[in-house]
Amino acid sequence: DFPLDLERQLEEFICEYRPILCNGKMIDSLFINSAGKPYNYKTLNEEFKKTIYSHIGKAPNIHLVRDIWATECLNKTKNPTLVARMLNDN
Repeated sequence: DFPLDLERQLEEFICEYRPILCNGKMIDSLFINSAGKPYNYKTLNEEFKKTIYSHIGKAPNIHLVRDIWATECLNKTKNPTLVARMLNDN
């Protein structure tokens, strides 16, 4: 399931920006680069790392992603039990 709070942005990307990137071509992949080519695991991972680094100045890793998510969820919900459960922790 796609996060409900991001549906509007995904819909905007699909309807407005993705067709520009595809340049009229039929491409099955949802996420494509600025050259209209589908991302593979390596290129999508590198793009993700560059974007995160440019915003926070730290090299991302899975633990950093977990920390960011946990902090945002805790700030939003004020529910440490929910955060722990979502992280498969107690």
